Parts: sequence; structure tokens; C-alpha cells
Amino acid sequence: ALAGDLSLVGIFDVIQVIENSKMTGLLLIKSETNLANVSFNRGKIVDAEADGFRGEFAFRIIVEISNGSFEFSLSPEEFPIVIHVSSNTNFLLDVLTQLDTEKAEKNGMRNLGLEDL
Repeated sequence: ALAGDLSLVGIFDVIQVIENSKMTGLLLIKSETNLANVSFNRGKIVDAEADGFRGEFAFRIIVEISNGSFEFSLSPEEFPIVIHVSSNTNFLLDVLTQLDTEKAEKNGMRNLGLEDL
């Protein structure tokens, strides 16, 4: 089993270890405010659950959890595919880009490249 403290080992590093090892199982994440999990089939992210949400939106909540604990349990069975990713890295980058864009928009910064001039 793989387990640890998210303040010492970031969620991205944990995902990378699972991906590189091509493990199938469930990553459980517990913090003071969140109880979440990410499902993996042969190292690929296939589902996520957090705060009553499922799929990509739940994963967006998970990537912002920076403290608490994690534990990965191997599964003999694969999980149903809810999130379709070709690459965990590309998926993570897409999610982080979306979050950064939303934060910038909330702070009044607009992406001028998308506006009609």
C-alpha cells in the first residue's frame, strides 16, 4: 500500500507514482474539510469523487487539497471509466489551466486574447 501526508508529498507526485507503476486501485484522500477518492485503471485516472461531486469536477476539487492524508489500495477489478484521459499529465495540466483561468476571472483579470477587440 502507498500512504502518506499530503503536506509532505503532493497529490501530483502520488498520481505520478501510481501512473508509473500502472497500478489499479483507489486513492483515498482525507483532509479536515474533504473526503475524496480517485480511481485508477492501470495507472490512468478513470474517476474521482469529492464533496458529493463525481468525475472531472470532483477531480478539480481534489487537486486543490494540499494537506491531509492519502492512502492507495490496490484493486483486483478495474473501475468504470467516468473520466476519459489519454494522459494523466495532460489531464492535470488542463485542470490546472482551467482553475487558474477561473481564479484570474474572479479577480477581475480577463484573458484579452479571447475578447473581441
